[in-house]
Amino acid sequence: MKVSLLAVQSVVSLLIIMHFLCEQIILHNTQKKHNASEKRSTRHSPDREPPLPVYIGLNIHSLIRSKQLIEKLDSLGISISYDRVMELEKNIALTMCEQYRANGIVCPSHLRK
Repeated sequence: MKVSLLAVQSVVSLLIIMHFLCEQIILHNTQKKHNASEKRSTRHSPDREPPLPVYIGLNIHSLIRSKQLIEKLDSLGISISYDRVMELEKNIALTMCEQYRANGIVCPSHLRK
């Protein structure tokens, strides 16, 4: 049986991508060790957030706007929490507003809701 070089390269590329995605999910689900005196309010640390769970949470919210689905994906360790999605979207909007002010750009009134 002959296997083409292109087929082997495709399989290897797919395995590398799958490995990379699994690493991000594992990293997202690891927990930092805490002292007994420290209080933990979240399961995941925002300072060690891999891009895949962030992308999944933001993308699901932009497409479906389903809080329940994002919370379910968060409980499975696949996405960031709904509260984190809201926090990131607020930060993005505030950053855009600051950039508009810095550039002296004003949104025309007919584009406002």
